[in-house]
Amino acid sequence: MGLGMALNAKMDKLDYTTYVLMGDGEIAEGSVWEAAELAAYYKINNLVGIVIAIVFGQAGQTMHDHEIKQMSAKFKAFGWNTVAIDGHDVKQIFNAVQKARKTKNMPTMIVAKTYKGYVFLKLKTRLDGMANPLSNEEAEKLIQKMKLRFKKEADYKPKARYVMPLPNSTPLLKPLLKPRQAQGERC
Repeated sequence: MGLGMALNAKMDKLDYTTYVLMGDGEIAEGSVWEAAELAAYYKINNLVGIVIAIVFGQAGQTMHDHEIKQMSAKFKAFGWNTVAIDGHDVKQIFNAVQKARKTKNMPTMIVAKTYKGYVFLKLKTRLDGMANPLSNEEAEKLIQKMKLRFKKEADYKPKARYVMPLPNSTPLLKPLLKPRQAQGERC
């Protein structure tokens, strides 16, 4: 889907960049590599992929572990500009995105080494997959640590709810909006 959006921008001479966020388990899928090959072939420089290399897939450990240079080499072999970074370092993330925006004639893949529960929990050695929930004890520890770290945000209570007005000037949407039009949508 990301390739299609970036290709559309190129064909219609639109000035935007498409960012695609993927997990390291997801890049084992063939469709990712089909898109990678086409993006390089068409020199889609307004496409930036970001692989979150977290080691865990849905059912367990991924095939590349934290070998972000190996993942980067695969995309490089497909004709992509690649940048391997620490996915928890905001400065590295910023610099990688800036580098991607300056790249000409090829897409960019940023491969970011990350850890599940980074900062809040010590889950670096837990190899039971992303789909498995935290234990009650782990969840409670996480909630307490987040409340301490984000105290100001945790105590924030909005004074009023914002009600998003429904668009009524779009003729195609009017039949769809009619049943809810009197209520509006709440955010």
